[in-house]
Amino acid sequence: MLSDQAMYALIPAALLSESELTILEVNIRGLRSNIGDLANCCSVKKPSIVIVVETFLDSTTPDGADSIQIPGYSLNCRRDRTGKNGGGIAVYCLEGISIYHNPARDPDDFELMWFTVALKTRTLLIGAIYRPPSASCDILDYLDKNTFSVMDEYRAQSVMLGDFNVHHHEWLGSNKTDTAGRRASQLTNCLGLDQIVMEPTRGDNILDLVLSDTPATTTTLAQMGSSDHNPVLVQLQIPVLRDKPYKRTVWRYDKAHFWEMRGYLTNINWPSILKDEDPEIICTNFTTILRDAMALYIPNKTISKKPGDKAWFNAECRRLAMRKRKLYHNIRTSDDPAMKREFLKARAAFNQA
Repeated sequence: MLSDQAMYALIPAALLSESELTILEVNIRGLRSNIGDLANCCSVKKPSIVIVVETFLDSTTPDGADSIQIPGYSLNCRRDRTGKNGGGIAVYCLEGISIYHNPARDPDDFELMWFTVALKTRTLLIGAIYRPPSASCDILDYLDKNTFSVMDEYRAQSVMLGDFNVHHHEWLGSNKTDTAGRRASQLTNCLGLDQIVMEPTRGDNILDLVLSDTPATTTTLAQMGSSDHNPVLVQLQIPVLRDKPYKRTVWRYDKAHFWEMRGYLTNINWPSILKDEDPEIICTNFTTILRDAMALYIPNKTISKKPGDKAWFNAECRRLAMRKRKLYHNIRTSDDPAMKREFLKARAAFNQA
């Protein structure tokens, strides 16, 4: 069950270190069944970006489903395995972090997603990867042929991470070396990247890799829920560009006094306003008069908006969403019919809002 801290801790990006980007990578082996443990980890570690592999999701679970929400984070992009069960990748980002994902860049045949993160002075290119243990080396060959062109397109620092499922005795300390391990080692050297995970991530093996051309450190965390992999927390000492909350004016046009506003505008000496030869001055004067008229005759208020908020997502929607989320996690651990009725009422209220 989620703790109160995990339910309510919406972690604004502005509170994080300005000079550090952190990425949590985890093979979750079922996102819906382990979302509570993942949310608790995020509330404590506060990673900027969360990359989840083996989500086991499909089209029956929409992006907005409560069963895959992490408080304080946005589900930025996901890729479900098609045609058979298992696999899948999902990427979450802390509210205020700017991520761009171009699906056209992702290959059709492999579980690989490219996306970029806006830094203060440059861009970071991230590749999220899942290679099944029984897979061929085709995804590694693809990376060998295409990664340089992707790096060149974005002219960015690069990190590739995920569950590679490779073994290499000298490189990773495995008890054996397989073909995929040799191929991954060659790929890493060819791209000028460093493999920086130093501790086992499943049993005695380092299967979850972080390949980076940027100085970084990693920490291996405790396993989550039913997953048999240890999550990896990556810390990169690079400044991050974070969107900040902003204010906007909301106009209540349904309660406007348009006849009075029309009279106000009719009494304006428009010839004197429009006679200036400079069109910029004319435009500024016209806009000022119109804004003054709106402020006088159209009820309005100023509201704060958070980065990532939809245009229709107001404070009331946020309040109802948090209540719905709290009740949802409560009913997962309780068979109380009254609590379920409360959740259904809360869900209906949120959908109506």
